[in-house]
Amino acid sequence: MFRPMSSRLSSRLSQYLVATCAVTLCSAAVAQQPVAPVNGFPSQPLRIVSPFPAGGGNDAVTRVVATRLSQVLGQSAVTDNKGGAGGNIGTRYVAEAKPDGYTVLTSQVSIMAVNPTLYRAPGFDPVKQFIPVTQINAAPLAIVVSANAPWKTFEELATQAKAQPNKITFATPGNGTLSHLVGVVLDKDSNVALQHVPYKGAGPAINDLLGGQVDVLITSTSSVAGFIQTGRMRALAVTSPRRLGV
Repeated sequence: MFRPMSSRLSSRLSQYLVATCAVTLCSAAVAQQPVAPVNGFPSQPLRIVSPFPAGGGNDAVTRVVATRLSQVLGQSAVTDNKGGAGGNIGTRYVAEAKPDGYTVLTSQVSIMAVNPTLYRAPGFDPVKQFIPVTQINAAPLAIVVSANAPWKTFEELATQAKAQPNKITFATPGNGTLSHLVGVVLDKDSNVALQHVPYKGAGPAINDLLGGQVDVLITSTSSVAGFIQTGRMRALAVTSPRRLGV
């Protein structure tokens, strides 16, 4: 189970949810037979771009969507990972692609709502260059450590971080991601000062947490649930007012 944060901090952070939105989503309730093309679409394979490397929550969701789209549309849908710059590289790739509906993006709040204001030149306009179709899922973020980390609770981590500002490192999927912003809020609201180490996605950050290169990881629950279930990671807190099962 994920432990909730204190009520005050939880209410401040609960707004930071990873909401991954795909351009196209087909429900599992749809019939198994492929749907008929509409005005000839689709007549060729689709490219589903995940703007993060393999191994993270966005990648996992993208692969589920690609598999289901292949079944429903009768055309293959290929997952294409293009990580970097907090999701900007893959997003720019899709923004510059031919606007024929065959190149789509699984995006999230941090890319469409945060990056355009955080980066001077993100390389895309979320309003002019994209059409949102539907939301796939929404999941809280988790603050996790490796199983052999010294902290058993979030309170223990916070106590040491306050006593030794910026000595404890925390990894995130990248600058400007909601995971990064949670770390900023922890410092601003509670003086829990951790040293940020941005990665090109959750996958590389997970590898370094397990390898001992970083101390803490903040990322989506979908990215780390399996590691918690197998005992390789320990969840200290979640940005939700209640516990979550994994």
